[in-house]
Amino acid sequence: MGAIGLRRKADPGSLIAELRRLSSEAESLGQGAGGSRQQMRQEYLIWTESVEQLLEHFVAGAELAEALRSERYWRPRPRSQSRARAAAAPSQ
Repeated sequence: MGAIGLRRKADPGSLIAELRRLSSEAESLGQGAGGSRQQMRQEYLIWTESVEQLLEHFVAGAELAEALRSERYWRPRPRSQSRARAAAAPSQ
C-alpha cells in the first residue's frame, strides 16, 4: 500500500474530533434496535458508510478507497469469529 496522508487544507483537529464522535457512536450501535438483528445490521452499515465518507473527505491516496472496498473486506467471516462484518457486496 502506498503513502496515505491528510488532504491539503484538511484540519487534523477536525478529523480527530469526528473520529472520536464516530467511535462513541460505535459503542452505542444496536442499543436502540430493540434486539432486532436486522436493525442492528442496518445501524452498523450506516455507521460504516459514515466512517468511509469521513476518511475519503480527509485522507488523500487512492489506496484507501481500494482498501475500504476490497473484495476481502466484503467477504463474510465465518461464524466462529467474534467480530461481525458486512456480508453483502456493494452494488456495482
